[in-house]
This record gives sequence, structure tokens and C-alpha cells, in this order.
Amino acid sequence: MYIFGDKNYCNKKRWGTYYEQLKRAIDGEYKSYLIIGPGDNIVPIVLKQICPNAVVETYDIKDVTATYIGDVCDFDSVVGDKTWECVICCQVLEHVEFSNFVHILDMISSHTNKKMIISLPKKINKFMTIYHKWEIGSIEDIKTSSDIKNILSKYGDVTVENITDRIYIFDIIKE
Repeated sequence: MYIFGDKNYCNKKRWGTYYEQLKRAIDGEYKSYLIIGPGDNIVPIVLKQICPNAVVETYDIKDVTATYIGDVCDFDSVVGDKTWECVICCQVLEHVEFSNFVHILDMISSHTNKKMIISLPKKINKFMTIYHKWEIGSIEDIKTSSDIKNILSKYGDVTVENITDRIYIFDIIKE
């Protein structure tokens, strides 16, 4: 599990994003979940409590307690032929180069049977956080959440909601 040194990491807005992820994850009473980039593990811990009969697994780049360990760009080779009914990938994809975005989504989609939950930040001023490779509004082809929604629409029916001043969450129901 990650130990975040900044005592402000789990602030009110972050707890709000946990709530939004969980609300979307439990709406279908899925039997299996994968959380990619579980961060401080709040979402998988709570999901296991809310859905005690479901399989809840995690995927992380370096957390040794994760079910699967690897770079998200190598997702297929790490998880093999495993599939889940619901895959949550929040606050992850902005940390990889945008040129890998669609390829990663293709891989995640091929391992998802029913629902994908994705979150992405939007650029709110001229500076992005130093940890992000890109944000909505920071590159020419991705100016709005609608641009991301258009990309995601190839995977299923997409709804989008702006859940904080800078975070969008996308629900993709597989067709």
C-alpha cells in the first residue's frame, strides 16, 4: 500500500472522488472488479466491504500488495486472459503519455465485460501538476471532456460528469 507523506492527500475533494467511483461501481452489483492504480487503497477496501461476495483485485505499477504489478502500458501481458465485469481506472491515465491513451483503453476494454469507470483531470490554469503528462485541455486534440467522450464511445455507451472543479468521471457501459 502507498503511504502518502502529504497529510493533505486525502482531502475533502479526494474523498468525493472515492465516493463517485464507489457509487458507479456498485450500481450494477458486479461479481468482479479490478481497480487500476488503487493509490491509498481506500476504494478497494470499501468496495470489499460493500460487495463481500465480489472478487476485488488491484493493479499497480509498484505497490507490492497489488494483485497485479506492472506498467499500465503492459496491461495485456501482465493480466493474461483474465476479465472483470467492472474495471475502475481513476487518476491514472494522465500519468502516461497521451500517445498511449487509446492503446491502454483498448487493452482495458478487452478485459472488461460490462463497465469501465475512467477519471481524468482538466487543466484549470496555464500550469499542470508536474506529475501529469497531459490533462483535458492541455493538448491540441483534447480541449474538452466531449473530446474524450468521443474517443471512449467506441467502447460503449458513455456518460460523463464533472465531479470536482477539475475532475471528470466517465462511465462506459459495454454494448
